[in-house]
Amino acid sequence: MQLVHTEEVLPLSSMDGQVIAPTGYWRPTPIRLVGRSTGWLAITVNVFDSIQMNQDHRPGPDRILVAQLTGTARHHARWRELAQDEQDAAVTELRELADGRADLLAEVAGIFEGASESELDEPLARQAAHLCRLAGADETLILQWIAEGRHRAEAARMRPHSGQPRSSRLPAPA
Repeated sequence: MQLVHTEEVLPLSSMDGQVIAPTGYWRPTPIRLVGRSTGWLAITVNVFDSIQMNQDHRPGPDRILVAQLTGTARHHARWRELAQDEQDAAVTELRELADGRADLLAEVAGIFEGASESELDEPLARQAAHLCRLAGADETLILQWIAEGRHRAEAARMRPHSGQPRSSRLPAPA
């Protein structure tokens, strides 16, 4: 069954065999209702339209640069303390890649710190965040990105539509 966008609630019994053309849809996909049903069709585009949901509306180059910074910082992070030459090489690479974008370095550092709290890879993520800070991340923006990282981590632990955490570390509801 394909779901479409409509602004109104329609009785299914009155739409036998009709084609419903969605309005305001990015790519219209009509559906044909077959058979007589007794019920109502009420669909909200924000629930079912994957094109409009979970979109990062920043320019493409910014999203790509954030991904590159994230990968580079994570690549240089180790389970041990970095030697000075390793740290210098990592910071130099991050600075060159960021090209003065302290805001994006702050985003990467904050997401690393917030999303990794109480996780097994927290030491790696903290070291990656530290490298971003050394590379010139804007310290005034990091706190808001830590909060966003926490939010994303919490959302990743939730089961769809249930409100219950995926993690087995938390007790099940009574």
